[in-house]
Amino acid sequence: MTLSGPGATILSIRGDYHQDPGAGLHTLINGPKHTALQVESDAVLDGVLSIDIGDGFLPVPGESYIILSASQITGRFANPENAVTAADGTRFTIQYSDVAVLVTVR
Repeated sequence: MTLSGPGATILSIRGDYHQDPGAGLHTLINGPKHTALQVESDAVLDGVLSIDIGDGFLPVPGESYIILSASQITGRFANPENAVTAADGTRFTIQYSDVAVLVTVR
């Protein structure tokens, strides 16, 4: 699933979200207003998370972005070492809570 947009884009799912091992969630971070997936019920994660950086945007180390929120999250993305490297070389660490997935710029 690809999430992208010029500003704040939130895709809302009314129900559960299940990401299979062979699937991927691809999102764009384009500043404080970025793309996110909002799940009304449960999210079950697997597969990979990938990120693109918007044109002209320069993420600052330490900044965090919520990528996904849900009533309950189980599973994890299969990214090695909970890391994502965007095409421009920006590196992120994936962090999980019971209700959100966020990425922090390294």
